[in-house]
Amino acid sequence: MGCLMKNSLSGYQIQKFMNITTNFCNSVKYGSIHLALKNLENENLVTSEEVTNNGRLTKVYTITEQGKIAFINYYKEPIKSDIFRTDMGNRLFFVDNLFSRQEIMLFITEYINQLQHEIEQLEQIKNKELYLMDNYQLFCFKLSVERRRCYIQMYTRLLKELQQQDNE
Repeated sequence: MGCLMKNSLSGYQIQKFMNITTNFCNSVKYGSIHLALKNLENENLVTSEEVTNNGRLTKVYTITEQGKIAFINYYKEPIKSDIFRTDMGNRLFFVDNLFSRQEIMLFITEYINQLQHEIEQLEQIKNKELYLMDNYQLFCFKLSVERRRCYIQMYTRLLKELQQQDNE
């Protein structure tokens, strides 16, 4: 609903905006957006109108007053604690006795490389799409980058500990 607070948009426009501005923390597929918009429309939080754009019929969504109130009320709710679950964290938790130390160290090294690659991609997005982000969106973007850097530090530390144990 946040995307609709300023402008009426099609599902494709919402996906494009989110992929540019929030892909660093949320991976959004068009099917998910379409389903969410359909549910919001059923709850009278958004309305839709079919319009012709370049000869194509497109559904454009607009947030209703009820939707605006619901969105604002969401911000007034107590903030829930973040639950940090990562695929790597889940895998690492159960990895002991399943793989050799060398295999585990390889998993960790590959994950560190993946995180570094993600940071490089995020920096490219930031350089191209910075003008689309307001101060709060930019903060969330920076938070996502810093979270990845923190993971790199932690996993690098674990890797060094495992290497030291091998040397003992």
